Amino acid sequence: MDALSLEKLLMKRRLLTASISSLLLTTALSISAQTESEEDDLYLLYGDDEMISIATGFSQPISKAPSTATVITAEDIKAMGALTLEEALESVPGLHYSLSTLTSLGQYNIRGIKTSITPQVLIMMNGYRISSDLLSGVFSESSKINIKNISRIEVIRGPGSAIYGADAFSGVINIVTKNANELNGFNTGVRAGSNDTKNVWAQYGGGFDNGWSLAINVEHAQQGKDDSQFITSDFQSNLDPIPFLATSASLAPGSLDYRYESTTYNIHLDNDNWKIGLDGWVQRDVGQGAGVALALDSNGYGEFDQYLFSVEYNNKDLVEDWEFTSKLSYQSVDTQYNFDIFPSGASLLIGADGNAFSAPNAACPVDPVFGQMCVVQFPDGFLGNPGRKSTIPQLDLIAFYDGLAKHNFRFNVGAKQEELVANESKNFGPGIIDGLTPVIDGTLTDVTGDQSSIYTSDDKRTIKYFSMQDVWSIAADWTFTAGIRYDDYSDFGGTTNPRLALVWNTYDNLTSKLLFGSAFRAPAFSELNNKNNPVAIGNSDLNPETIDTTELAFSYQPLSGLHTNLNIYHFTTKDMISYTGPGNIAENANSLEGKGFELDADWKINKQWRLLGNFAYQSTKDDVTDVQGAFTPQRQLYVDLRWKFLSDWELSSQLNWVGDRERELTDVRESIDDYTLVNLTLRRRNIADNIEAAITINNVFDEDASEPTSENTISDDFPLNEQRIYFELSYHIN
Repeated sequence: MDALSLEKLLMKRRLLTASISSLLLTTALSISAQTESEEDDLYLLYGDDEMISIATGFSQPISKAPSTATVITAEDIKAMGALTLEEALESVPGLHYSLSTLTSLGQYNIRGIKTSITPQVLIMMNGYRISSDLLSGVFSESSKINIKNISRIEVIRGPGSAIYGADAFSGVINIVTKNANELNGFNTGVRAGSNDTKNVWAQYGGGFDNGWSLAINVEHAQQGKDDSQFITSDFQSNLDPIPFLATSASLAPGSLDYRYESTTYNIHLDNDNWKIGLDGWVQRDVGQGAGVALALDSNGYGEFDQYLFSVEYNNKDLVEDWEFTSKLSYQSVDTQYNFDIFPSGASLLIGADGNAFSAPNAACPVDPVFGQMCVVQFPDGFLGNPGRKSTIPQLDLIAFYDGLAKHNFRFNVGAKQEELVANESKNFGPGIIDGLTPVIDGTLTDVTGDQSSIYTSDDKRTIKYFSMQDVWSIAADWTFTAGIRYDDYSDFGGTTNPRLALVWNTYDNLTSKLLFGSAFRAPAFSELNNKNNPVAIGNSDLNPETIDTTELAFSYQPLSGLHTNLNIYHFTTKDMISYTGPGNIAENANSLEGKGFELDADWKINKQWRLLGNFAYQSTKDDVTDVQGAFTPQRQLYVDLRWKFLSDWELSSQLNWVGDRERELTDVRESIDDYTLVNLTLRRRNIADNIEAAITINNVFDEDASEPTSENTISDDFPLNEQRIYFELSYHIN
C-alpha cells in the first residue's frame, strides 16, 4: 500500500470514528428532548450525589468533599466493560495510564506529573496502602485486582498527604472491594478473548445469625503475548552497530511481552465493630514488556506473591461524642525476576567493577579511536535474577470527636516499618567479572547477602506520624476544613504537610470550593540504594519530593439529572527525582510548575440513556527551562454513552482521545501522533434465570496508537493493543 492510500485509509477511519461519536451524541440529545414521565423525573432527582470517604477520612457527598474527587462505581465498571483497573481509571479526568520510559513498568500519571520510573500516586485497597515499597508506585500485582470484585474506586486528584502521608502527591486511588451484602449470594463467571485471555471467578457473600458476614472472592486470570505490539528496534538495536561491539544480538523486530498468569483472592469477615481481611495476589510467568533495560527479552519473567492481612476495630459507643477506630495491617511481598537484561550474543563494555558501561579496568587495552575499554561477549546473555522480600507492619489509631457544635475533629497517630531484604544471582558485577575475561557464559553466581555485589542494599526504616483535622460548619452554607500531618522518617527526617479547604453552597444547585494542600513523596528504597545494574542507580543523599497545590472548583447542576464540575488548579513541585546522566543515577533533578483545568459532566438523560464525559488540559513545565514536560498528554477527552433498551439489554460506548504529548527536548524524532480509541460493550441480563452475557470490543476501529519512549531506546514508541474482542458469561444465585 502506498503512502497516499494509507493516508486516505487513516482519514476514513478518523472520519468514521468522529461520525459514530457524533451520531451517538445526537441520538442522546434528541431523546432528551422527548417528554419524560413522572417516574423518570423521580429517578433523576434522587440518589444523585456519590459518597466518598478518602477526602476527609469519613463518608460525605462528593460535591461537599474538600477535594477534587471522582467515584467509579461497580455499575460504571460493568457498563464500560473494563477488564482491568487501568482501563477503568482512564475515565478519570486528568488521569492517564502509561509505561515507564526507563523500564517495563506501568504508571498512573495525574495532571501531567511524571518521572522516569516512579509515579506520584498513592494506591490503597479498602483504606490500606498497597503501593510499592521499592518504587513507591502501584505494585504490578495489584493492577491485576479482580475488576468484578470492586464496589467502587475513589480517586482524589491533588495532594492527600495531610491525611495519608507519603506518595499521596498528585493523587490518591482507593479501591473498595464488595462486601457480603453487595455480593449477596453466589456469583461465578468466565471471560475469554483476544491474546489468549482467560478469566474465571467465583464469589460468595452472606451473613450469619451471630451478626458476622463473610465475603469471598477468588479469580484466576491469564493473558498471552500480543503480537500486534510490534517494534522494529530496541535498546540493543542501538548497541549492535557500534564498531567495537559489532553484534546482531537484538531480538527486534519483535513484540512486547505482557503475558501473565494470576490468582487473586479476598476473604473478608465483619460485624458491627470488627473487620478482618486477607487479600492475596499470586502471579506467575509475568512477561517483561519491552525488557527491563528496554531490550526485548523473550526468556524473562517475574513471579510475585503479595499478601495483605488487616484487622480493624470501630466503636462509636465507648465515650459520648467520640468514635474510635484502630487499624492493624501486615503486608508481605515476595518478588523474583529472571532477566535476560541483554540478549544472547550481546557484547558490552564492562568496567573494573564487573558492571556494564562503568569505568574500565586499568588493564584494559587502549583503542586509538575510542580509548581504553574492555569488550566482553555474553553468548548466553547478560543475566540477572533479582528478588526481594518486603514486609510492612502498620498500626493506626484514629479518633473522631463531634462534641463541639459545628465541628467534626479527626485525630490519627500511627507508625509503620518498611523492610526490604534482597536476593540475586547473576553473571556480572563485583567479584564475578572484572572486564578482563573476553567471554562470559550463562553460569550464575549467587550474591545474596553480599552488599558490595547485589543490585540493592537490604534496608529498613521506621515512620511515625500524627495528624489532626477539623471540619468546621461556619454557617449553613459554609464549611471550612483545616488539617495537618507530621511524618518522621528514620532515614531522612521529618516533614509537615497542611491542607485548607473552604466549601460554599453558593446556591441550591451550585457548590464552590477553594482548596490548598501540600504533599510529599519519600525517596523509595530503589532510589536510595540501587546499584550494580545498567538500568537505574540509587543515591542515598536524596531529599523527598514536595508539592504545593491550589485549586478552585465548582459543582453545578443546571438541570435535573445533569451534574457538571469545573476544577482549575496550579501547583509547584520541588526536588523531583529522576534518573539522569549516562549512568541513570537518581537525582533531585528539577522542579515543576503546572496549571490546568478539568471539566466533567454526568447527564442522566432518562432511565434509558446516560451520557458522561470529561475534558482535561494541563501545562506542566520545568521551572528553569520553561519547557513543557515530556510524555504526558496536555489534552484528554473522554466520552461514555450508555443505552438501556428492551428491559434487559445495555449498549455502551467509550471514546478516549489523548493528545499533545511532547518528546524530550533533545529527541529529534517526529512528534508522536494523537490517538482516539473507541470501545464498545453489549450486555444482556437475564438470558435465563440469573445468567447474563456480554461482548466487549476494545479499539473498535483498530487505531494505531502508541505511548512515547525516551530517545535512543525504542524508536517506534510503545505500541498499544490493536482491536481486541472479549466474551463474558456470568451467573448469580441468592
